[in-house]
Amino acid sequence: WTALTEALAAAKAVKDNVNATADEVNAALAALKSAAEALDPKFDAATLQARVDSALADYNREIYTAESYTVLNNLLREAEKAIADGEVGEKYTTDMVNKIDQAIEALVKRANLDELKALAEKWESVTDAEYHPDGLVALMEAVEDINDACKPAQAANTSEEEAAALKAALEAAIAALKKYADYTEIDAKLAEIEDLVKADYTESSWQKLVDAKNAINALKSDRMATEEDAAKALADLTAAIAGLAKAEEPTETPEATDDNAGNTEPAKKTGCGSFVTASTLVVSVVAVLGCAVVLKKKD
Repeated sequence: WTALTEALAAAKAVKDNVNATADEVNAALAALKSAAEALDPKFDAATLQARVDSALADYNREIYTAESYTVLNNLLREAEKAIADGEVGEKYTTDMVNKIDQAIEALVKRANLDELKALAEKWESVTDAEYHPDGLVALMEAVEDINDACKPAQAANTSEEEAAALKAALEAAIAALKKYADYTEIDAKLAEIEDLVKADYTESSWQKLVDAKNAINALKSDRMATEEDAAKALADLTAAIAGLAKAEEPTETPEATDDNAGNTEPAKKTGCGSFVTASTLVVSVVAVLGCAVVLKKKD
């Protein structure tokens, strides 16, 4: 009613002003119409009071983030003041109830940070003496983000969704941590093959084993080698061992000889295991006969 009264007085002043311009007349008319349309019949405050009471009872400020609850709290305080002042109208009540419902729908649950804080405390003292420096950077960042979220000023506005994201980031950083290389399995595998002899295997397969051993020696000289590096070196060594191929043994092939007719044939084994060719046998027989003839003449 006050707004309408003021708009009406202004409109009358323009109407009585013989020098008023068309723009002033139009503006006064628009203001008067707007004020008339905004007139709000008085309404029973019980409806609005009931909505305020139910909101206060059902939605505890301790459960929700401070930012989201502040919107609802301000509306409830405004509604209570209007009720106390007797300024509750039908339009106002409808509009205020809608705003309260929207504020309730927009409430964001506050996270319980106790578990998250304990998890961060467990990992914040980790040093590069335990884990490879590469993974510690992401871990320390995740821990720092959680500590910031747990500070009193921020904790009141850390939502459950935000806390879940912080926890996921920390768990991912933990999973990505790298330990320094451990050569226990590698040394055990090397001990298993220390008696192998190069001559027993093909040159190419033996070279792969040598390459794998050299890579291990180079890795052991690297102080920053990780467990992943050691695992790869062990896999390469295992593959090289599995790939070792036995060298072929030389086979003894008898030499071919010519018989008296000029034919070539393989040597034949005698009963004692030595090879005697047919031509050799003939020569031996002739020699024996020759000796017999000489002895006959001497006689």
